[in-house]
Amino acid sequence: MAIPDFRVAVQSLNGEAVIVVEGEVDAYTAPVLAARIDGAVTGSHGRVVLDVAAMSFIDSRGLSALAQAVRALGERPLVLRCPTIMTRKLLDSSGLSSLVQLED
Repeated sequence: MAIPDFRVAVQSLNGEAVIVVEGEVDAYTAPVLAARIDGAVTGSHGRVVLDVAAMSFIDSRGLSALAQAVRALGERPLVLRCPTIMTRKLLDSSGLSSLVQLED
């Protein structure tokens, strides 16, 4: 099933999982993202990187998916690559910015 304005692709390189997120992460699409992150967590042994440069929106369900990923990763880092200013503000206000690594 295709979800309009949302795409997620997972790539693996040297034990690191890179998940490219495009479009809106909301109540409808967050479960899809969470499932892809869960697969990346169990299928890799290194960092899990979310490239969110093309993510146009994230709501509380999306933030919850990120928090679940942080818990599932344990000591391994969850990295958000290229977050927008709005995404950074949401991470700050939710407290997630202290739990994830941000990369430009």
